[in-house]
Parts: sequence; C-alpha cells; structure tokens
Amino acid sequence: ILKPFLVSRKFVVNRSRSSVTLQFGSGKSGETNVVADPAAVAMDVFGKTYVSSTTFDPSRLTKNESMGIVPSDTTLTITYRATNPTNSNVSVGAVNRVNGPLLDFEDRRTLTESVVAEILNSVEVSNEEPIVGDVTNPTSAEIKRRIYDTFPTQNRAVTQADYENMIYRMPAKFGSVKRCSAQRDPDSRRRNINIYTISEDNFGNLTTTNSTIKNNLKTWMNNYRMLSDTIDVLDAFIINYGIEFVVKPSIGADRFTLVDTCINTLRARYTAEKLFIGEPIDVADIYTTLSNIEGVLNVSSIKITNKTGANYSNVQFDINDNTAPDGSSIIIPKNAVAELKYPSVDITGKIK
Repeated sequence: ILKPFLVSRKFVVNRSRSSVTLQFGSGKSGETNVVADPAAVAMDVFGKTYVSSTTFDPSRLTKNESMGIVPSDTTLTITYRATNPTNSNVSVGAVNRVNGPLLDFEDRRTLTESVVAEILNSVEVSNEEPIVGDVTNPTSAEIKRRIYDTFPTQNRAVTQADYENMIYRMPAKFGSVKRCSAQRDPDSRRRNINIYTISEDNFGNLTTTNSTIKNNLKTWMNNYRMLSDTIDVLDAFIINYGIEFVVKPSIGADRFTLVDTCINTLRARYTAEKLFIGEPIDVADIYTTLSNIEGVLNVSSIKITNKTGANYSNVQFDINDNTAPDGSSIIIPKNAVAELKYPSVDITGKIK
C-alpha cells in the first residue's frame, strides 16, 4: 500500500536483472553534509530565479546530496516479497493453500505436539474477491504513445493527457491498471477529476480495479495534481459485445474454409489490443478487414450485439441507440470500455 512518510536514513534502491542493491548516502567518499543549510531552505535568496517559501519546513533539512545518515555498526533486517508476474492475478478462491503458518500460543507448554499440529493443519484461506494488479505488457503502439505524452507532462498533471500519463507511470509494485481515462466532472462546481480505471484478470480479460490499487493511485496522483483539483477514482463500465457477419463468396471459393478464415482473421485483429475507455467500436474497419480477405466478394452485413449473462458483464447497452448515423461505428460512453471477451464464441458468421 502506497503510504508516504518521512525518514532520516534514506536510501536508493537499484534494481538489475539479477540483483537488488541498497545505496545509503550519496556514494561519494568524504561526504559530510548530513543536513542542508537552513538559510537555503527557509529564506529568500537574492538573485535567484525562483522564490522559496519563507515558512520553515523541517522536512526540507534532509533534502541534500548525502541522502541522509549512512548506517554504521548496525544490523539491517530487510524484508521483501517476490512474486511471479505470470501468476500475480488469480481468480476467486484460487488462493486456498497455506505454506508454513506462523502462530503464537499464549502458553505453548500446556499443549501437546499433536494438538499444535492439529491447530496448524486447521488453518484455511480463501480469497473472496479476485486478486488483480498485474497487466500484460503494453504493445509497441501503446509504448510509443506513452513516451510521446511524457514530454509535455513534465511531472505534473494539468490536462487529461497529463493525468493519464502519470497514472500509467505509477510504479508497478503499487499495482497497475490496464486502461484509464481522466474526465472533468460536469456535475461538480469545483475542478473535480473523475479517473475511470479498469484492470486485467488472470485470463487477460477486463475486470474492475480493486480498492487497494485505487487508493494507491489516488495517493500517487496527489503528488502531481493541481492544487485546486480534487480526484475521484471510479470503475469504468465493461460492455461486452459480439460480432455477427454475412459475406458473399467469390466464384470457386470454398464456403466452409472461407467462414473459418474470416473468423480467424477477425479474432487475430480484434483481440491483440484492448480498446481504450470511451473508444468507439469501428464497424467500418470490420467491413474493410473482411473485404480484404481472399475469396470474399462482398460483405453483406455486420451486426454488433451486446453480450450479457453469467460469464459476461451485467451492463445492458443499447447498440441501436448508440450507433452513428452513418453506421460506421458504435459510440461508447466516456465512462465505459468495450470488450470482445470470448473471441472463439463471440465472433460468428455465415455465407450468403
């Protein structure tokens, strides 16, 4: 859980592929500047291009190049936790085994070994909610976009792009989100920012972000937001959809093979990347993808359906009311994200 606090013995964590090192101090020999000069942190300095606060802040005394006091003749106890990125996300009830429980008994001498063993074996665990926090690596297009947005951000959040860029830059140890969207709250009289987030489950499907990650995200953004802005972290709605198409084959084309080719092509194209929050479903692009397949003479129709039920989101979405006038796209609300959850069954087609 992300909790900022002040410490006098600061250190820097350096990570490599095979090791993690802790560096105390600045790494320079003969460094004796333990605390900063109070005159440099509590007084206005003539001729400088900046104006420092005249209010004395004791925490600024430790902001110097020496990185605090270097421990000597001290035993350091380092507690760390390691996870495997491939199994960081688990479904409900997947955590059901206890390895080496540690229990404290009020009077151990009054209990026999068999009773202690029975108590240790009786410990059971189960997660009532799915554990999320790890996401798949971003694509090359996403990395390119995030790098492009980093330059104008300058470690502060003012615009919508600034907020979204800083959210993606939160350290992974505090959790990660798959998609986010920052929107001005139209119902607020203040400069309130609604941040909609969505995460991934262990199968790579979209799911709601847990409360711990949202609290860490709010704490992280408090260091970069505008002073007049307030932040609310909310869950984005998940709209599951399916694709039904009808194509006309060319002369001599095998009808059964053509249907499988069309389904596999759409499956490979629209499951490689998840849509962003508020991004519309591009129906015209589906027409273009099917038309470019060898053996397809014409695309007769394409229908987008709303998938609901036990294995889907419970969000009811009217496709007809949110279709663009020219039928080229399906408009998605700014607080929702569309997902093709099960491509193997959500994409169906037939030959006319």
